[in-house]
Amino acid sequence: MDRGKRAVRVGTMLATAMLIAACTSSPSESPTGSTASISSSTPGPGASNDGATQAPLDTTAPTLPVSSGPWQPVTPQDSVAGSQVLDVVWTGTRFIAAGQGLGGGGTFLRSADGKTWKPGATGATRGFPERIAAGPNGIAAVGTVDGKPAVWHSADGVHWTYRSAVFPTSLGSDDTVKVTDIAPTATGWVAVGRDDPFCQFNCGLDPLRALAWTSTDAEQWTRVGRQPSFPGAAINAVTATEAGGLVAAGIAGGHAAIWTSPDGLTWTRVVDNPMFGPQPGAGSQASVNATGVAAARGSIVVVAMAFDAGPGGAPIVMAWRSSDGLAWRPATVDGGVEGQVFDVAATSSGFLATGPSGASSCLGGIWSSTDGTAWTCEATDPAFEGFGPYAAAGSPTADVAVGLTNVGCEDESACPNGLPGAIWWRPIP
Repeated sequence: MDRGKRAVRVGTMLATAMLIAACTSSPSESPTGSTASISSSTPGPGASNDGATQAPLDTTAPTLPVSSGPWQPVTPQDSVAGSQVLDVVWTGTRFIAAGQGLGGGGTFLRSADGKTWKPGATGATRGFPERIAAGPNGIAAVGTVDGKPAVWHSADGVHWTYRSAVFPTSLGSDDTVKVTDIAPTATGWVAVGRDDPFCQFNCGLDPLRALAWTSTDAEQWTRVGRQPSFPGAAINAVTATEAGGLVAAGIAGGHAAIWTSPDGLTWTRVVDNPMFGPQPGAGSQASVNATGVAAARGSIVVVAMAFDAGPGGAPIVMAWRSSDGLAWRPATVDGGVEGQVFDVAATSSGFLATGPSGASSCLGGIWSSTDGTAWTCEATDPAFEGFGPYAAAGSPTADVAVGLTNVGCEDESACPNGLPGAIWWRPIP
């Protein structure tokens, strides 16, 4: 899922780091606009790294307030503070998080318990991973290197290889291809994305087409052939289902869009419905963009942001649930008005949705649901002030939410390379 240009204030610098471009019909970039420029050295495709080091840090880990509830920030760690943490996954043995180092380049972090995180480098100094997934064939991530879509792969979450010449950068003379998410399959991997017309700022242009690729090894990728449901649409997120198929989510015609596939090769879009579009009272420029999808225990859930939908054009968090990927029902979202949601994850206890939101919505931007029919704000404690979560994951013993914080950065000169990363965790009884 492509996430950044979205707008709700969570403190001055946090809002700056997560600024949304006004073309709300297309998903956004990662929150790296406030970071320092990336190193100029260029690694070759297929480079690897033993995960022992990461880019130099120009920040120290802030001490975050202690919460009175089960969620707590991890103890101050330079490995966490030195990375803008964009995604996280539980592999079955450890958490692996991905993001951009404040010292330049990409980073991977790993933790067995969600509380103590070790740093690891990606091998790419001019790019970073944005989305990460784990499956029977290892761990894989997608992002960019030198402005081109790239993929990383690891068997253990410690040693990584990456390739930056396996996806197209465009399909025409004036467009841009973005790989937005990745998911495991029984035989390998599927990646999804979008093809957009060239846009510099506030273009209001609809996507040209949704895209999908398949791979057996996460290194060589084949683009899925023409699909009748792809033109005029974009896919932002994808997940494997318990039945062995895939469900993807994104946008088409200003409405949230959902696709199903038995194998990643053939995609069918779920019939559009008014519940996937702006609701009564929304502004004239309103649109709904699905940003995350997850499946577990007989439930498939999709989360979305409705733009220009609330008071004064504020965004609204929306969600839907299905048992088969075909028939969907809207879900209730506590504190969804003026909120943002960037992702949703299945955990051992249910689902967690995340997105920087603030006091006018869900302060810490973490919502939970047992089955996807109703979502409750989990992050109301004042200690969450300034936390902007981007993703969540769960192990049998702990849940984690990863992102950024503006604590200690109220004065921009204190954080010249961008907002430090932050991770919150809670034990599972």
